[in-house]
Amino acid sequence: MPSKYDTYFDIRAENRNMVAKCLQEGCNYTYKWDSHKSNYSLRTHLQNNHKDVFQKLVELEKKESATKQNLFTGSKQLSLTQCFKAEEKQLLATTVKRKRSNEMSEQPRVDKMLTDWTSAGDMTKKVTQAIAEMVCTDICSINIVTKPGFNRLMKIVAPNFIMPSRNIIDREISSVYERIKAKLNTDLKDVTALSISTDVWTDSCQKHSVISVLAHFLDQKMQSTHFVLAARHIKGAHTAINLSGIIANVLEEYSIPREKVQAFVRDGGMSATIRELDMESKWCFAHAVNDGIGKIGSFNELLENAKKFVRKVRKSRKATEEFEKWQVFFDLPDVTLKKMVQVRWNSIWIMLDSFLKNKAAVQATYLADKSMPYFSEDDWSTMRDLCDVLKPLQEATNFVQQRSSSLAQVIPLIKLIERRLITNFPSGGYIRVREAIVDGIKSRLPDVEDDKNFVFATILDPYFKMTLFKPEQRDNYKKWLIDELETRFCQDSQTGEIAINDEAHGMFDELRFDPAETRPESPDDAEVNNRLKLIHEIEHYLAKPPDQTFTSSAKFWNDPINSNMYPHLKELVKWYHSTPSSAAETERLFSIAKLILSDLRKRLSHENFEKLLILHSNLLLLNFSY
Repeated sequence: MPSKYDTYFDIRAENRNMVAKCLQEGCNYTYKWDSHKSNYSLRTHLQNNHKDVFQKLVELEKKESATKQNLFTGSKQLSLTQCFKAEEKQLLATTVKRKRSNEMSEQPRVDKMLTDWTSAGDMTKKVTQAIAEMVCTDICSINIVTKPGFNRLMKIVAPNFIMPSRNIIDREISSVYERIKAKLNTDLKDVTALSISTDVWTDSCQKHSVISVLAHFLDQKMQSTHFVLAARHIKGAHTAINLSGIIANVLEEYSIPREKVQAFVRDGGMSATIRELDMESKWCFAHAVNDGIGKIGSFNELLENAKKFVRKVRKSRKATEEFEKWQVFFDLPDVTLKKMVQVRWNSIWIMLDSFLKNKAAVQATYLADKSMPYFSEDDWSTMRDLCDVLKPLQEATNFVQQRSSSLAQVIPLIKLIERRLITNFPSGGYIRVREAIVDGIKSRLPDVEDDKNFVFATILDPYFKMTLFKPEQRDNYKKWLIDELETRFCQDSQTGEIAINDEAHGMFDELRFDPAETRPESPDDAEVNNRLKLIHEIEHYLAKPPDQTFTSSAKFWNDPINSNMYPHLKELVKWYHSTPSSAAETERLFSIAKLILSDLRKRLSHENFEKLLILHSNLLLLNFSY
């Protein structure tokens, strides 16, 4: 039914809602209108803002009132039927008018929907980009755009989408690659400190030999993260000069100055390369542990027999069926036998553990086929003992593969391994083996308690602080810490004395000292010079009890209260916690490299191989936001 307000307001549909827009000149008033509700808001608007128009409305209402009175009381009074017919006619006219208005308002949307799915439309571009990203992150072939199943899926999901060709997807991948690199450049400019992990990998066909360069740092929430900067093809010999030149070019490519790099994380094979760069480097803890395990050479015969057994079960269908039959018969867990691989972390423990879990099936398989290697009871006893020896190393290696792990955990883990293998080992057996393993780890990570990188990283973990160190070490480390802050934030350098105590619970509790001296009260805040402020900050941090639960230090340092209380120490955390304790992310990258170089991709160019590796990791790390 038409409204008397139609003269003063444009009532129409917008975005599936009815709105009333004031038609008076210079007025932008808009009201969400509902025909089932009162027009009080419209009337009030006219009364308050357009008094002359409102006066006309009042006069019109008076005339309408008089007209209605005449309809029923005058000599020309209409019948009730005629009144209803007149109202019905007016309502029909209004409905048609509003329908046309709705069609006009919806028309631009329809046009946009049609243009969105043209070859240059917005939706076509978005879907094409999403397909290119999927090829990189899900390790798909570009040929997926020609596959009937994928084409059918897209026809159902987006019937108007025009499937791009392989060449278009290839160009889109290159475009995404350039944008990702620009994003990394921008983000790294805001990073105050970072570390680099690097290693070399060669595929089984010897076609692709690459050196990886990953940047590790703490994000704005103080959480460990990383970017894959390069997986560069190595031309020529793998000499230190050649490899160091590639790394230097990558750092220059991303505008990373040397003074921003805290340290390199590497294995033994990359030590000469980093020396050529004349930069700080640290052993990957997992590599150090794995190399230390290599000291158990006296068990080679047993290990070789185990490897031979696994190889026969895997290669012979008959042996596989026999082994699986006995697994079912003895109700053993569905665990396959694992083969030791020298370069794979924890592989000895994993292999021996899988044998112990399947002992009955292994023995029964041998009885069915005497060509299989035989294991005596002494061999099984040796396997159990070796698993006990290697268990702490397996736990430590798994721990440092966490993305939150940093140099802060290296000293605690070395102490924990030494305690569990030497001091608190359940039995007295294999003492020489245990000592050889500990010595092997320490030879690759020597004098960590004399290295400020490891010491500061440990102290700046709110769970450890000074609790792992002897009282005579603590005073020295406090002086180191003061000197470090003064060097970074003050002009003059002097010394100061600090004392703390400690107590906590968690994974590393057995390591922490509990001296008898009383923890001093935190000093009162005072107006002091810059140097004393730094000393006060250190005293206050160390005087507070360590965290009772072992978690990532990011929660502590991201807390606004702690950030404001220890601003200078937080800057040190960004520096010393940026270095990961292992090169696990590099190993993960190489695992992806193996998947990318499938049998159908052996001819992939070096350039495209690097693009796919970089995009696979960084798209996921950036959550597709670039």
